[in-house]
Amino acid sequence: MEYRDLLEKLLRESKDKMDDAETFLIKSKETEINIYEGGEISKYSIAESGGLSLRGLSQGKMGGYSYTEKNR
Repeated sequence: MEYRDLLEKLLRESKDKMDDAETFLIKSKETEINIYEGGEISKYSIAESGGLSLRGLSQGKMGGYSYTEKNR
C-alpha cells in the first residue's frame, strides 16, 4: 500500500472515532557522490526516507501517531 492510500484510509476511518483529524506525509530522496580529483568515484549512496502522521481530537483530548522509515 502506498503512503498516500494509507493516509486516506486513516483519515476515513478516523472520522467515526474522532471529532477532528489530520494526516501528514513527507517523502524525500537523497543522492551523495564523492569523486576523487582524478574523476574516480570513491563513494556513492542513494537514500529515500518518508514518514506519516495522524493527529486527532476526541472528547476534547488530542492524540497522535507518527511513523518514519529510511532506506539506503
